Amino acid sequence: MAGNSSSEALVFEADAQVMALTAVGWDAFLERKGSTGAAGQAIFKDIFQSEPMMKELFKKDISVRFMMGVKLLLEAHENRAELGLRAEKLALQHVSVAMSRFHVDVFKLSIVRVVQAELGDAMPAPFSEGIGALLVFMGSVCRSTRQLYKNRFDILSSSWKIVKGGHALDETQVRAMLEDENGEQDSESPASVARPEETNKRGKEAAAPTNEANMSHEARTNRMRLSDIQVPRTYNEMFRFNASVMGFEGKAWMDDVLESFDDMVTNAASPTRLQEECKVLALCLGLQRGGVALKEYRSVMLSCLRALLPKQWNSDYETAWTWLWDTIEKQITQLKGKPRVFSNSLQLFFGRMGEEREMSLSLEIFEGFFSKCAEASEFLNVSNARLLYIFGRIRGIAQEIFRDPRGAVMDISGLGLKHAGFGVREDLILIFVDICLQAMSNYSNDPKVHEALRWTFDLVTQILSRSVLEGSTAVMQAVTANSGKLLRQAVADSSRGSRAKLLTNVQVGVVTISPVAWAIETRALKAAEAMLTDLLTIRADRANYYYGMDVLFDRHPDILHMLCTSAPSLLKPFLDGLVWRSTKVVDRQRRVNYYLRHLLVDKDNRFSQSLPALVSHGDPEIIIHPLSQFCLDLLWTRLGASTFFFTKLWFMFTLVIYCIGLQYGILMFDSQGPGRWALISCRIFVYTLSLGQLLVKHSYSDEDTAVERLQKLMSARFNEVERMMKALTEQSARELNSQLRLSTASEELGSDMLQPQLSVPEEFGQLFDSREESEDQHLPEITRDVFV
Repeated sequence: MAGNSSSEALVFEADAQVMALTAVGWDAFLERKGSTGAAGQAIFKDIFQSEPMMKELFKKDISVRFMMGVKLLLEAHENRAELGLRAEKLALQHVSVAMSRFHVDVFKLSIVRVVQAELGDAMPAPFSEGIGALLVFMGSVCRSTRQLYKNRFDILSSSWKIVKGGHALDETQVRAMLEDENGEQDSESPASVARPEETNKRGKEAAAPTNEANMSHEARTNRMRLSDIQVPRTYNEMFRFNASVMGFEGKAWMDDVLESFDDMVTNAASPTRLQEECKVLALCLGLQRGGVALKEYRSVMLSCLRALLPKQWNSDYETAWTWLWDTIEKQITQLKGKPRVFSNSLQLFFGRMGEEREMSLSLEIFEGFFSKCAEASEFLNVSNARLLYIFGRIRGIAQEIFRDPRGAVMDISGLGLKHAGFGVREDLILIFVDICLQAMSNYSNDPKVHEALRWTFDLVTQILSRSVLEGSTAVMQAVTANSGKLLRQAVADSSRGSRAKLLTNVQVGVVTISPVAWAIETRALKAAEAMLTDLLTIRADRANYYYGMDVLFDRHPDILHMLCTSAPSLLKPFLDGLVWRSTKVVDRQRRVNYYLRHLLVDKDNRFSQSLPALVSHGDPEIIIHPLSQFCLDLLWTRLGASTFFFTKLWFMFTLVIYCIGLQYGILMFDSQGPGRWALISCRIFVYTLSLGQLLVKHSYSDEDTAVERLQKLMSARFNEVERMMKALTEQSARELNSQLRLSTASEELGSDMLQPQLSVPEEFGQLFDSREESEDQHLPEITRDVFV
């Protein structure tokens, strides 16, 4: 990032031999632990056990990133300038943390304890000295970086919240600005010049208190004009207004910058995230046909900020925002023209690769990945056809990010959330990407292709790793482990009002995932039950009650359908959570509240599909649940009974007419008497209106429903398989008997010439061949897609 290096005045004083032995001990520790994630978790577990207050500094699991940071510092211990740059980059990512010498000592003691417990006598003697010197240097860089940049980041964060939310100008400032502008316009008009004899009169009128009744028609008109003018209040509104005034209206590239500007300002304190946003913006700007002049955006940006922050703006604000834009502009300028070159190189590389080479490349990648990281086979325990499909996704993402950068970022973010749900660690992604690049570089000798592959996969890795890190919340980790205890610990420190959102929404950018739905989908039933119990528990403080029912149904209106299809065992705990029973007993009775609004109507006040889902589920224990019974009884007494009665009135009426027309004795005893016309009329009524209605109804209705047709089809299929299996069994038994007889005969003859073979019916083989083809066709849809 632009700016003076905070590590220039800091000198890393440690012997080179000591640091070399420290690096050897660190590598041995990682090798003994088996993975970077396991080693980092062991260190942080010891830190939290020795100093529980350290948990407040780390709201997310950063064990993998911490281990990678230490590795980067150890690799650069010989080049002190590079070490200072890497330390400053890491310090910028933690500029919000007030790092003290106490924190450094805690990390040092925990690392030495864990490494010594793991290596024992194999730990190098100077390891404690080397790791201590490295951590002290890193702590000093963090403190100096915080002192240098924190004021800038605070200014950017606070001012951006004001201008983004539209709270920069209050009503008084807006009206004063408009009145000043209107006053300047009036002063230039001839009508605004007062005659000398009217000066005293106007002065008296100005001194007197005015009201709406005493205002002139012109004054009231001006007041109405002021109220009708829409003054820009947010940054986006003010930017478009100023751009049109300054003559920059209609430039599409400014809209791309404006769309990314929020993320860049919000993540200004994170160099890695800011670099990622600049790369994505450079891809978007590369798709623009016209020229891009970033200096123009800077002019409009500063004018907007000065207008929206008239009281707060000073030289510190000017310096902070100028520094931020210079950093953004520098990174985008460095990539000018490169996205188009990278896109053409990748298109040429993948276009020349045939189907056979693509298959061999994919198998080479995954074989190398499984050999280097054995635990990856737990996530990718699929067929070769599925692995080829995953490689196709990799190729598609690498090309799509140049055609539609923002859409590709959303797809990668959603993929990262799925990785977090499956418990994939960040270090596994880095290993997989390195193996991909090594394997692909063997299929091309063009350095442009190598550079394009490296740049593209670095960007995809940044987005995917960030999504995994942001999505790997404590709740998602508990879902991955399917542990109710871990989930209760994850939400134990959360406030009453934020627990529901924490359990129903994990967001990365604009992509979200619901831990509740993910737990139900992946059959993590223990974690899902704990989440439903926590959501449907009523809590209260002195001011409010907190109940997660509304949040749950707003996020998942079909939650009952999800439970019926994927987790029927959770239906009873879910329905129990919608019932509140008082602990106070009055006259041997106690109050019970049924929260059934979402079971009866949806958010549009239409009939909800929750009760039909329960009825279709067909579980008697769920139907006789008190809440289900109460809902069904309420529907029947308030709505269903009267509707059912009125719909059966026609049937009862036609039944009476039928009985009258059938029985001669009701209307007459003489078939030739005058009552025969009434008898004929009753029968005509029955045959035309009643019987005719039934004929029309059954003529235009399907003979079988879709479910019944599917059941018949499946039944016929199973009967066919059963018949063929029976035929094969009978044939096998006959041939087995003949085999025994022939083997006896061969023993008597002393010859091995007679060797019977079992034959399979041709239609049976065709049946299973068709089943294998159908399974191969559906394989990519039913297998979990983990890495890409």
